[in-house]
Amino acid sequence: MPYDPKLVQPMREELTRLGVQELRTAEEVDEALGRREGATLVVVNSVCGCAAANARPAVAMALQHAVRPERVVTVFAGQDVEAAARAREYFVGVKPSSPSIALQRDGELVFMLERHEIEGREAAEIARDMKAAFDRFCAGAQVPVEGMAEDVMAEDNGIPMIRFTSGAKAQIRTFIAEDEGDDPGVRVSVPNPSPVAPEYEMSLIDRAEKQPDDTTFHAEGFAVVVDRESAKILEGTTIDWVETLEGSGFRFDNPNIKPLGSEPLTGPLAARVQQVLDERINPGVATHGGTISLVDVRDNVVFLRMGGGCQGCGMASVTLTQGIRQVLHEAVPEIVDIQDVTDHAAGADPYFSSAK
Repeated sequence: MPYDPKLVQPMREELTRLGVQELRTAEEVDEALGRREGATLVVVNSVCGCAAANARPAVAMALQHAVRPERVVTVFAGQDVEAAARAREYFVGVKPSSPSIALQRDGELVFMLERHEIEGREAAEIARDMKAAFDRFCAGAQVPVEGMAEDVMAEDNGIPMIRFTSGAKAQIRTFIAEDEGDDPGVRVSVPNPSPVAPEYEMSLIDRAEKQPDDTTFHAEGFAVVVDRESAKILEGTTIDWVETLEGSGFRFDNPNIKPLGSEPLTGPLAARVQQVLDERINPGVATHGGTISLVDVRDNVVFLRMGGGCQGCGMASVTLTQGIRQVLHEAVPEIVDIQDVTDHAAGADPYFSSAK
């Protein structure tokens, strides 16, 4: 019986967030592994805690190497049963085991790490074996994209600054196929890197729109163009395509921009601010049906969110300026600034709403 999908999802995401393509069916396996040119790394993922728990981090380490295969794919043993069985048919002469890591070159198996060669070893050791295989079998295997990607540039370590999930790549290829421009590429930029509400933009551009100081790299079928300032912010970002009941779009997982409140509040300053809110401020605003929450503390700047009757209140700025700010500064003088990050136009019953 296949494993519970909820159990394996975090283990899948350890690889997919690196840009590794999941193969869920036998047909997808044949399409990826049936190619007779180039290098393909195949990771047979598994729930095994004593082996797969180090295999996945090892893959992440190995993919930081300057020399890599053009394609990295994965199947999940015990979950995508048909896909895993088909992948193993390509590992001629090797007994099935999971986790395992295989490298194909021009359709032939040239390197294999079986479970017994993974289990009990540190991730760094496993990664070293993979990097050595990359150096031996993948040097010169990477090929540029035609057209705009003639100018392909990577970072100094050879790894693109942005990774795209398989879903994002598929959607971008769809948009490019529908575009009538001249050899379109994808421009990615960060107009507003604010941690309150960071803004990202993606658009198709023609070859002539590329600027001299742009960075361009190859992402399996299309060129990605990033301006100089955005490149500083997008380092290590993963872009995914998500579809929900509210709509669909690209989602950015950017380690350089941590949204407010994305991490637990820690440290003495946050503790003192929370104590003042609990003991001196919230008891008062509660009499008016309101509440003040501590969202984050960064570089001695305090970020607060108003709720209840305070959310959308026409006097919210007065409450912050004359009440909360004064009390907090007196009690915690190290505070540099206090910012309200409340969406006052939202909520179940705000006192005012945005103009229609």
